[in-house]
Amino acid sequence: MPFRDTLATLRDELAAARSTRLQEAQEADTESEQTRSELLELVDCFGDFVGAAQLLEDMNAILLAGGGNLKVIFMYWEKDDELVETVVRLDEEYDESSAGAVLTLSWKEDGERAIEVEVGDFVDYVMVNGVEIPPKREDLEKALLKAFREELEI
Repeated sequence: MPFRDTLATLRDELAAARSTRLQEAQEADTESEQTRSELLELVDCFGDFVGAAQLLEDMNAILLAGGGNLKVIFMYWEKDDELVETVVRLDEEYDESSAGAVLTLSWKEDGERAIEVEVGDFVDYVMVNGVEIPPKREDLEKALLKAFREELEI
């Protein structure tokens, strides 16, 4: 009967190991779902940078009567760890593996004025005129309005 006793002990060890693996898998699934949810929220907010660009385009059209200039610079890492900047028009294709983007709305009104939105490393951070903000659309809208008022001192 020692073999059967050993099997019974092994069965208990196996049940404990299965329980541990199941718990680890559930924790990993929960973490993956949370990460996925956060990424989906960010994509909804910024629509691959184009959402932020659209807000700047709206500001240009409504507040500046189309007189501003919108420029987008995408930054990405080369194989030799050199940071490269590429200026593109919004209707051009861009590399989605970019390390970040800088979107600038500039115009002339009592001198040169500009609002700059920096979105870095897959939306890990967002800055408006050098001030970091939470990566949510509502916060971006508020920050853009504040930056516009500050630029014109109103």
